[in-house]
Amino acid sequence: MKEPSKWVIIKREENILTLMPDKILINFIYDRYYSYYKDSAVRKYIQEEFIPVAFTQEEIDMILPTQLEDVIDKVYIQSIEELSNISRAERIRKITPYAYSNKASGYSGFSKKEKHLEENGYY
Repeated sequence: MKEPSKWVIIKREENILTLMPDKILINFIYDRYYSYYKDSAVRKYIQEEFIPVAFTQEEIDMILPTQLEDVIDKVYIQSIEELSNISRAERIRKITPYAYSNKASGYSGFSKKEKHLEENGYY
């Protein structure tokens, strides 16, 4: 998984940047039981397994915590509201080999154009 990642600025407020990777880094089910992010399996995975592998301690120390619902996290998945501020074209990402090896793929309800992108490693 230790592939170099490039990050895209999706929001800038004074000297604080919100970043999104230029590729899909992981594939993990949101959760089977809970509807709230704070209790989700994906949040637990990101905090306990993904962060220590994906970032050096120096990088972790540079990431500012963000208040989300009832939790404060340094790395998190964007909400629907946050993603709605980004065009569909800007959200399309190529899947990393690591994410692909974990069965990353797109939705089954894609249009023909979107299905073509998915079949060629984009989501």
